Amino acid sequence: MLFAKRAIPIRVPSIIYNGFEYRVVHFSDDEIEQNGGMVEVYNTSTGNKIETIIVYKINYDSHKEKDIQDIFITRMELLDNNKIRIYNENDEIFDLDLETLKVYKVEYNHNKY
Repeated sequence: MLFAKRAIPIRVPSIIYNGFEYRVVHFSDDEIEQNGGMVEVYNTSTGNKIETIIVYKINYDSHKEKDIQDIFITRMELLDNNKIRIYNENDEIFDLDLETLKVYKVEYNHNKY
């Protein structure tokens, strides 16, 4: 009997905005050397993939098994200012600017209260 080391990543709903669909992908078909932390952009008219965006880089420790080091995206939401906010398993938050397709890490104060 086989036991999984970790749960399968959750499905994150896509966001469709201004003719583009933004999809979280946990495992890429491209030659990207990480699992998780990626969003693919598709043209909704043609269905063609425009780009794969690496939201954050995962630095793997070669002395540990790779699959237990993967960090997956858990949620996305469209913000009013033409950005998508992206959350991951490590409680990190990123904003994807939909005009430039650049990603910015959001500094979040966990001890605010």
